[in-house]
Amino acid sequence: MNEPELRLSTAAVAFLFISALFGAAFASGQEILKFFGSYGGIGKWGILLTTLLFMAFGQMTLRLSYEKQSQRLEDVISPVDHPLVKGFVSLVTGFCLVVIYIALMAAASVLFYEQLGIPRWTGGLLVGSLVMVTTIVGFEGISRIIPLVTPLMLILTLGACVLILAVTRPGPMGDYEAFQSPLAPNWIGAAMIYVAYNFIGAVPFLNTVACATALSTNARRGALIGAAGLGAAAFLLYSTLMSDLGQAGLYELPMIYLAGKIAPACRILYSVILMIAIYCASVNALYGATKNAGKGNRKKRIAAILLTGFGGYIVSLFGFSNVISYIFPIQGYFCIALLLCILISYVRWKISKKPEKPEAAFKENILETREKDDTIIN
Repeated sequence: MNEPELRLSTAAVAFLFISALFGAAFASGQEILKFFGSYGGIGKWGILLTTLLFMAFGQMTLRLSYEKQSQRLEDVISPVDHPLVKGFVSLVTGFCLVVIYIALMAAASVLFYEQLGIPRWTGGLLVGSLVMVTTIVGFEGISRIIPLVTPLMLILTLGACVLILAVTRPGPMGDYEAFQSPLAPNWIGAAMIYVAYNFIGAVPFLNTVACATALSTNARRGALIGAAGLGAAAFLLYSTLMSDLGQAGLYELPMIYLAGKIAPACRILYSVILMIAIYCASVNALYGATKNAGKGNRKKRIAAILLTGFGGYIVSLFGFSNVISYIFPIQGYFCIALLLCILISYVRWKISKKPEKPEAAFKENILETREKDDTIIN
């Protein structure tokens, strides 16, 4: 194992898992709007489906990571030991993680521009620089920082949703279908794409957690609690957005608009929440994309982090909403292939570990007994 053995509590694992998925696109409401709110009342079933899938794939990834004892994601995800398949898995995984990072940098740019009037290019650059420094520190440092800030992020987000629902008057529903992504044809497809591109961001951390904690009970339980907590947060955000979808859907950061309906101070507070979410998820994505870069050479790894970090920031100037609507679904289809690889790998592992039939075990015991008897006689 490349990572030192760590003692992580159930809560720490849960918060690490949530932070990998609870990014700015989620907390801003833009993801929930595009993939669940845009399907009206049936969107809540999509949230339930995604929660169950996060739970299932979280457990599969933990088990595969522990059994294969590899820090290389292509070794864990690939269902066959073939260089071409592993090369494809490695390429797609890296691409998906970089896209997540790009979207988060774009969200930072929008947030700084809309709330502080700072030029768009400045916000992404500031946040990206902080994320790159944190990523260079490594997993041990990240595992101490993220569990401290994630609870604050969750409490503030859920508290804001409850306040919006309790204090503000419901607004017009509007044409919710107008907010659908053109690449997500129905609520089931949208849920699958959502799970696919989001879960890939959690794979590097689940892999490290499984190896560094020897797949402890805390790791398995924490992943389940993290997935359930994320599902609960998604449902509350969905309910909040549906209370005024007609107006909230017109903004790139719809939850900022809804928080502003309570008071200007609430809008500022929710901006802080988004900034924390951007930071946490960006660290996860950049760490995963550069986890095995440099092949043990620290200078090469740092160079890869800086190159990926600054390169992703430049691409992020394309725009947050455009990334969510077009690049994320395209990425999602690639990530579905990766989820299928994880599923096939897990099924193959289960089959290989299948216990022998009682008859076969009985015959084997008889043969062993006879061999021992013959040895004694001779």
